[in-house]
Amino acid sequence: MRKVVIFALLSLFAWCDIFDDGAYAYDNDDFKMAKILWQKACKSGHSGACYSMGVMYETGQGVEQDFKKSSEFYQKACDDNLAEACYYLALNFENGRGVRKNWQKAKELYKKACDGEYQDACEKLKNLH
Repeated sequence: MRKVVIFALLSLFAWCDIFDDGAYAYDNDDFKMAKILWQKACKSGHSGACYSMGVMYETGQGVEQDFKKSSEFYQKACDDNLAEACYYLALNFENGRGVRKNWQKAKELYKKACDGEYQDACEKLKNLH
């Protein structure tokens, strides 16, 4: 049992290192490396990496701008309750970027993001009422 716990902890540290290495690459304009590292971390379940991939595709930094892919990555992170990802996914549903425009879905996602204490989402909800 102890070996399993140690392995799990080592895996967690490696997972965080991959994300952090991706952030370092991104901050130094090495978008190709950031994409490689964040994709790997996202596939391993790191919601921050999934969100970061969504940002890359939304802004077109290091990749061709693609709102559909951006929304897919935001969805993965939002499914893990990353409030900021829920907010940006809601914006895409509100504006029909990469997904079919859907006000009800946008409102649900803004609420989820607000419940996760993402203040911009709470403001957006106030304005929608």
